[in-house]
Amino acid sequence: MTREQAENMVYRLTHKDFKGNYNHERTIMVCGKDGGSKLCALTDLTDEQIRARLPTQYRDLYQPDQVASS
Repeated sequence: MTREQAENMVYRLTHKDFKGNYNHERTIMVCGKDGGSKLCALTDLTDEQIRARLPTQYRDLYQPDQVASS
């Protein structure tokens, strides 16, 4: 699973109250370092944050360095 596929799955599975679009970027609500919550663009999430938000059966399939074949 590529990063793009993982981002799509994370966004699709996130409840509508915790996601949105800001400046044409898909965003989700995440916990900040100070304990508060904030909107974060999917492209700004780390690989660990993406993997943590995937369903458990897909976490091992996530290969962020994999290039999508055309």
